[in-house]
Amino acid sequence: MSALSEKMRAARRKQHPIGGRNITIQRPTELEMTDIFFKDGMLNPHNCPQFVVDWDFREMDLMQGGTDEPVPFDRDAFIEWLGDQSHQWQLLIDAVLDDYKAFKDKKAVAEGN
Repeated sequence: MSALSEKMRAARRKQHPIGGRNITIQRPTELEMTDIFFKDGMLNPHNCPQFVVDWDFREMDLMQGGTDEPVPFDRDAFIEWLGDQSHQWQLLIDAVLDDYKAFKDKKAVAEGN
């Protein structure tokens, strides 16, 4: 992974609230967006965790009886937690879509559309 490509990915990151904490979404690229929609135009919640790149969760946020200690981001643990958090799915979908829509709107303005 080059330093330049990492800077480009970092520029696509933004924090969003979910589950009473914050997650960091890395906005999908236009190419990635072509792969993550259901045929009816709805975003598949199974595809959204790939765009989560960080969190500020504590162990107790992830499981009952967990400690108050912050835990480093772990995508597998996030997916495991999200699997039982159906009320959070739409928040995650909205976060991904909001970031992508803001990008497209800014791009359209820059292109004069």
